[in-house]
Amino acid sequence: MLYRGLTAFRNYFTIKQDFYKIMALNAISETMKILGIFIFSIVGICVIFGIKGSTIVGSLGAITAVLVLVFRDTILGFVTGIHVSTSKSLKVGDWIGIPKYGIEGNISDISLLTTKITNFDKTISSIPTYDLLTTEIKNLQVMSESNTRRIKKSIYFNINSFKFLTEEDIDRLKEINLISEYLEGKSIELKKEKENLKHSDKIVNGRQLTNIGVFRYYAQKYLENDPDVDQDGAMMVRQLDITPQGLPLEIYCFANDSKWEHFEQIQADIFDHLLVASKEFDLQVMQVSVKV
Repeated sequence: MLYRGLTAFRNYFTIKQDFYKIMALNAISETMKILGIFIFSIVGICVIFGIKGSTIVGSLGAITAVLVLVFRDTILGFVTGIHVSTSKSLKVGDWIGIPKYGIEGNISDISLLTTKITNFDKTISSIPTYDLLTTEIKNLQVMSESNTRRIKKSIYFNINSFKFLTEEDIDRLKEINLISEYLEGKSIELKKEKENLKHSDKIVNGRQLTNIGVFRYYAQKYLENDPDVDQDGAMMVRQLDITPQGLPLEIYCFANDSKWEHFEQIQADIFDHLLVASKEFDLQVMQVSVKV
């Protein structure tokens, strides 16, 4: 009757889709089933063989360490189930990633001993339930529910293609609508500064516009005007540490659609445009050639 009652409660919360209470009931019911089988087995042995219960319990006390080892996964699974249900950090249906195992998919079932995950390639992975408590797990469901997803990707530029912009370069780039006002204002500002400089004809003296700097500003403005980019989220175009492959220019923003195929399309559109647009600034994207 106790087992049937627990199953009824589980079915009731399944209908209500209260997955956190289902996890707690799973942990409690499966633990009680194991303990119930254990206790009734002892009672059955006492009745059949006429042995006192205290004798069996006393014998079990001597092998406590062995029992703890045997029921280790059960105990850990019980603790994990209660912890996860009370903390509400995971539930059935959540999209998670486990770097330790290289797994990414949706949780299909959480039982006392094992947790099943449906991978995106339609395969099923099973991990010990206690790993939900002891292993690093990325819960990506929040991202999915907020309908935003982060874009964090870099373009590597050849440092040898960096240069100061001449007046001819600036006049040519002023035809680009997104940066025309910026270049106009910067040109006036820099000309005023040069009036008080010695050897102002030397381009390296004083502040100057560079093709990589202007392109960085252009990329920022492009993101700010892209309807597929979340304008309320963090957004930046920044330089990372120089590497043997060149200077990485990182695009950091959030797409306003978390659906996988849509996200990849948005990300590809941004980088397609920026990769081709960089040619207008006389920048060279690094490409390592492979000798065959």
